[in-house]
Amino acid sequence: MLDQIGSINTFALNSFVSTIRSTGEPLGIMRDLSEAGRLGVLQIYHETLLAGRRSSSPHYHTKREEFIYVLSGQPSVWLNGVVRQLSPNEGVAFKAGEEVSHMIINESDQPAELLVISHNAEDDEVVYYSGS
Repeated sequence: MLDQIGSINTFALNSFVSTIRSTGEPLGIMRDLSEAGRLGVLQIYHETLLAGRRSSSPHYHTKREEFIYVLSGQPSVWLNGVVRQLSPNEGVAFKAGEEVSHMIINESDQPAELLVISHNAEDDEVVYYSGS
């Protein structure tokens, strides 16, 4: 639901569970702030990763930059097979075209809350990790 106050839009968020299309594996619980705010190029999600879940399959983008900021919890970032734990108030940035496959995983027993920001790049390709 969207209300307009002057030139400022206020809104309530609906949530959905993202999944891996080929397997149906549940990933994060997503709240699309960009859609609710009627943004076109900027993508902003509030993501909740429940214990034992991951944000995606390992990948990188050819033209899309991403920034992930930890709001709460103790998730880890997976970078080409190397895992590093993150803490609240830490962020990780991924530049477009850098061949660093990444995903966020939650190996803790508590949910992790993330703010995920990227831009909707034209002709972006998602390249999935091949393990080599």
